[in-house]
Amino acid sequence: MGSAVRNGEKVIILTGAGAGIGLAITNQLLTNSNVSLVVGIDVKTSEIESLLEKHQDRLTIIQGDVSDRTTSERAVKNALDRKGRIDAIILNAAILRPIGPAAETKVEEWKRLFDVNFFGLLHTIQVALPHLRKTQGQILMTSSGTSFRAHAAWTAYACSKAAMNWLCAGLAVEEDQVTMLCVTPGIVDSGQQAEIRNEHKSNMPPEQYKWLADLHARGELLPPQRPASSFVRLAVNGIPKALNGQVVPWDDARIYSAN
Repeated sequence: MGSAVRNGEKVIILTGAGAGIGLAITNQLLTNSNVSLVVGIDVKTSEIESLLEKHQDRLTIIQGDVSDRTTSERAVKNALDRKGRIDAIILNAAILRPIGPAAETKVEEWKRLFDVNFFGLLHTIQVALPHLRKTQGQILMTSSGTSFRAHAAWTAYACSKAAMNWLCAGLAVEEDQVTMLCVTPGIVDSGQQAEIRNEHKSNMPPEQYKWLADLHARGELLPPQRPASSFVRLAVNGIPKALNGQVVPWDDARIYSAN
């Protein structure tokens, strides 16, 4: 595990902070007494901006696209200017499109997906890594169960998450001062699930769409606060060394085990 927690010390950068799991993570980090600063990054920041009134001393908002390297550079600079350190980065930003058959979806949409879901990770990691080494910090990434099992219409998204998994595994071999982990959050009641129901019905097999829509109708989607709690614990308390470089579900018991 990384360096021991000192009260009010941890400085954490979070991408995709403005909605869904990311917003839940932001809220929980701001209520954690061991966190001194959260730097939240998102393209749309209206929801997260409402937190600034209560947490100006502990929250910075960076509005920008993670596929643009300067967005990560601004976030890292802010953390260093305000607190002089970075203890963890949580790489949660992602997009879904294109959803549909691989043979029919546009290559340009695949490129945009990878710019956000994969190369966006690499930008933030490369910019933050020199500072994470100094604090024996943590890198957390939001993966997906789709990266393990093929599902019709989800090939592009699954490929981007599978690439993430291997980036995490490779970094764990290359870096000995930083620990990293991919976490799969389950099927969460979020804006992305609403996008699936409202915009992608025609892009998915009928039985797949019905299954997802029925989960929502029955109230069986996971509240974002639940997986968010695992990300917060890992970012603040450290990733168990035994999990370094792996991909685990949010409710894996080892997340809560001692190192």
